[in-house]
Amino acid sequence: MKANNEKSRQLSLKKIKTVVVSQVNTEAAKQAALFCDVFFKRVPLTELSHESPGNFAAMAINQLEFLGQRKSGKLSIRVFNPEKARDGWEC
Repeated sequence: MKANNEKSRQLSLKKIKTVVVSQVNTEAAKQAALFCDVFFKRVPLTELSHESPGNFAAMAINQLEFLGQRKSGKLSIRVFNPEKARDGWEC
């Protein structure tokens, strides 16, 4: 059972990474895929199965863009309610 869950989890993550990689430039693709591995590491399979890969991909890309704006040595905090039309994802 645990092996099946891990296989399903990896399949869900692969779908998310496929969408992410298709939406970022070639230079950022490898970093974005690695980010997804870390970003979704502790997300339960039930959650990964609940939303579309596109929704999770948009969430990861949005977070990567936010991280890219951070200035070295500065704390950045963002509190917002994501909207599908504006942010590409919602929760």
